Amino acid sequence: MITSKRIPALAAIITGMFLPACSGDVHTVSHLPDGGFTEAFFDLDDLRAVANDDKVHCFHFYNAHHDGEATGTVLAMGAYESHEELYSWSGPWYRRYKGLVGGGADCVKMIKSDAKDDILNLGEIKPFAAVFTVTDVLGLITKVGADGIRLTPMMANATTWTMALEPVKFEDGRAEVIGTERLVSTTPCPEVCGEPPTYFLHRY
Repeated sequence: MITSKRIPALAAIITGMFLPACSGDVHTVSHLPDGGFTEAFFDLDDLRAVANDDKVHCFHFYNAHHDGEATGTVLAMGAYESHEELYSWSGPWYRRYKGLVGGGADCVKMIKSDAKDDILNLGEIKPFAAVFTVTDVLGLITKVGADGIRLTPMMANATTWTMALEPVKFEDGRAEVIGTERLVSTTPCPEVCGEPPTYFLHRY
């Protein structure tokens, strides 16, 4: 099953939104309601940590809201092709993006119940999960010499949210998008959730 598609970031047309044509611009970011996330970053260490299994197939990225924070965030976990997640009490644990620090992303390790609470904290914002294959994500990072990713929300269609993924380089507490390619999750859950759909944290 195709879960994402690679798109030249300066030429593609996605769900009626035109990407900027000016050199150095990035794609148009859709905005979730107040309290939703605007962007989130994960470095290679965190991506590899949640995908630490030879049979891992994809990443699940969830929109979430941590109690006490002004804006939303994203949770990450690896999953098998069935979408059963790798999470276990002994690890890996969910990663919640907190901020940028030094040469990477500052991510908090979370047990399943706490991660679920952060999804419930979304309130009226509809929870969703963007799905990207590990091969696509790590392949794009390697291709452009990046050391992490940036996730932003966008509309998959008139009613469904998804995420776009871009490779980044981290330095001195900053992240710079590099290259002209990005990935867009074409099968976000609740659009496509596998069997059983309860493998996804927000459907659990």
